[in-house]
Amino acid sequence: MKTIELYGGKLLCDIEATRRAYEGHESYAVTCTCIPCKNYLAVREKYFPQQTSEVLQSFGIQYKKDIEVYHMGKVEGLHLYGLWFYFVGEILKEPVYQNSVAFIAGGKWLPPSFVNKRLVSIDIELRLPWEIALEEPVS
Repeated sequence: MKTIELYGGKLLCDIEATRRAYEGHESYAVTCTCIPCKNYLAVREKYFPQQTSEVLQSFGIQYKKDIEVYHMGKVEGLHLYGLWFYFVGEILKEPVYQNSVAFIAGGKWLPPSFVNKRLVSIDIELRLPWEIALEEPVS
């Protein structure tokens, strides 16, 4: 177990257990057939924030291995997406919400490799452009 201090908080993470849980896990966005997920896949390589990717890596998570991706609407010309990632561990001291990243004890929807593990959810909000030639959602 590794203690990670981040955003004024303290998190305990089993990096190896997290990596094992993600082995064979396919990104939700890859398996989803909705148009917003197609756009997310088209733009994530270009627009996924480097700092957020580095935060995920510190827990043993690859940013391309999301547990959930969902479209929340259009805000100021960009599309607001929510993403969930999990790591095996616990919150020792609650981090301050920062840069659209929140840490929440437990998981909402669990792929089989995450069942019966103590989890922390990393919830991320991203504002992304629409770059595919399919109909853009209005809301």
